[in-house]
Amino acid sequence: MRQLYPEQREVLLEDIAADCLAAQVPRDDTHPFIRAVMIASIDGAVRGESGTSADLTNAEDLAMLGLMRACSDAVLVGAATVRAYPYRPPRPNPRWSAMRNDAGMSDAPRLVVVTRTGIAADNPCLADPQRPPLFVVPGSCPNLGELAERAEVMVAGVDDVDMTVMAAQLRERGHIRISCEGGPGLLDALAAHGLVDEFCLTTAPVWLGGADLRLSGGPSAALASDFDVRRLILGENSYVYTQWRARRG
Repeated sequence: MRQLYPEQREVLLEDIAADCLAAQVPRDDTHPFIRAVMIASIDGAVRGESGTSADLTNAEDLAMLGLMRACSDAVLVGAATVRAYPYRPPRPNPRWSAMRNDAGMSDAPRLVVVTRTGIAADNPCLADPQRPPLFVVPGSCPNLGELAERAEVMVAGVDDVDMTVMAAQLRERGHIRISCEGGPGLLDALAAHGLVDEFCLTTAPVWLGGADLRLSGGPSAALASDFDVRRLILGENSYVYTQWRARRG
């Protein structure tokens, strides 16, 4: 990979890992640092014919995603994304074990699933009893009791998940560094409350067209932040990796 900004040089993931980890500084002692991680085509589509981003990604992008997870205490994802993919709790990655151990982190990040109604008992995210996900639900979740029998549940909000309450509660649980992997609905909700501190976007060199799910489709958000480019990398086959940092004060 060739880094084009802030300085031009050839880089490996290990070259940027320590910086990605150290850069996750929460704005205060009540907010976690939330890094959104997404992939999209050059015209903004986040999924192809399969209904997932598998049509867009490649091995290098998946390795970059693994790095972002390795820099996180928790991986935050919406229920629609969990249902669309065979989403499973992250497992220890030997490539990043020493880095996480040196930083005083657990061996792997916790999977956190945001849902209004719950998840089916046979969903793959529940397949590993040693690494159960944390579900974030509103108090009105119709399957709250059933869900609590299978995994840990955190209530944030009444009729819908309150993003601000959720973020504060995750911070209280020690999840200081959070990687949000979407989907677009969850990303829009976080941005609407000014909770996205960094956005890592992979741009796949394809044009998909059509009217399928786009990178953002939510209403404009008065609290959404302006961003500055922090890192720009050109990968293999014209994939582009961009880190955007939110302006704070």
